[in-house]
Amino acid sequence: MMLSATSAPASDSSATVSENPLSKRETEVLMLVGKGMSNQDIAAQLYISVGTVKACIVHILEKLDVHDRTQAALIAFRKGWI
Repeated sequence: MMLSATSAPASDSSATVSENPLSKRETEVLMLVGKGMSNQDIAAQLYISVGTVKACIVHILEKLDVHDRTQAALIAFRKGWI
């Protein structure tokens, strides 16, 4: 019985983690998108290339099944990811 009690929180925590399909970096990029920053500004803030920012945004749009960065930021904000 203790074993099943121990197992339940593990599955609960993995369900919580799976709610946000974005990686840590994608979440960081999306947070800055939500603040209205340009790709160049995001790249400078995170010390990554503009190409990396663009790739992150493409992955974010695919994972959230949206067509633009504003929709992605809105979804993430509503779900409490950013």
